[in-house]
Amino acid sequence: MTDFGHHKALRARRTCRHCHQVKDYYIPRRFGCCLDCHEGSY
Repeated sequence: MTDFGHHKALRARRTCRHCHQVKDYYIPRRFGCCLDCHEGSY
């Protein structure tokens, strides 16, 4: 994987599927959304 592809993949893991914000942490796969959205704000 190229450096660009690697960074793109890691950024995708930090992007929430619901609010589309890029977070400072990796989105937990068990939730499928960021912690803010998981707490009921989506």
